[in-house]
Amino acid sequence: SRYRNVPNAQGSGASGPAQFMPKTFYAYSAAAGFPNADIWDTRANVFTAVYLMAAGQWGHWRACW
Repeated sequence: SRYRNVPNAQGSGASGPAQFMPKTFYAYSAAAGFPNADIWDTRANVFTAVYLMAAGQWGHWRACW
């Protein structure tokens, strides 16, 4: 896709389909079963988001509400 690796337009530093901050994504993607995943890997990004949501960690997206 031509949108791959396009940073967040707001300049927050968030990346990927679920708009993770890189440090957060890399910390939790391994726990979600995707060690060493790329932040732009859609499957890893979505499953990491689901992992966090199932654990009640919605706070990562609170600014989006």
